[in-house]
Amino acid sequence: MNRYILKYDLESIFSKKFIENLSLKSYPKGKYILETGKRITGIYFLVDGEVEVVYNLYTGVQCSLNILQPFSCFGDIEYVQNSEIIFDVIAKESVKLLYISYDILEREFSEDIKFWKFLAQQTTEKLLKTNKHLFFQANFNARDLIINSLIENRGVIHFKSLEELSKKLNISYRNLTRVISELERRKQILREKNKIIKLEEII
Repeated sequence: MNRYILKYDLESIFSKKFIENLSLKSYPKGKYILETGKRITGIYFLVDGEVEVVYNLYTGVQCSLNILQPFSCFGDIEYVQNSEIIFDVIAKESVKLLYISYDILEREFSEDIKFWKFLAQQTTEKLLKTNKHLFFQANFNARDLIINSLIENRGVIHFKSLEELSKKLNISYRNLTRVISELERRKQILREKNKIIKLEEII
């Protein structure tokens, strides 16, 4: 716990009392931390690993909205709106999270300026990133979507299968394999068993 307080300089972000009310939680890779429609009890602060924010379409297809990295939070929108969980949040790898319950927030920190300032910054950043992702989904072709995903993931896309990746990017399997083959042929990417690596700038 103390290592994360020091690593992210939490004393400059939150009050000492707020930090004392945080607890540390761990989740394995693939674990659903939050599930759409279920009750949520607090806000989570990601301190180690990555989580994926997923929206379930009425067709049954999962659409990836965001990849959160440290030091991001989730459960904040539900807290402000007093709503059920809006999106699934899934651990992309083993993750560690700091947690504070809504009950404690209401009782102790409803007027904590530091906390609300942080929450406003986080919510704005996530909203902008999600809107950008949705814009790409709606306006760009399969090649652009793959390139954008490579850029957002620092040059490497990890996946369990191409079927999973096609659903995540909302691209047909046929288009996905066609574009990957084209980029491989041009030696702009390297495809390995469960990942795609960007080798050079792609125009």
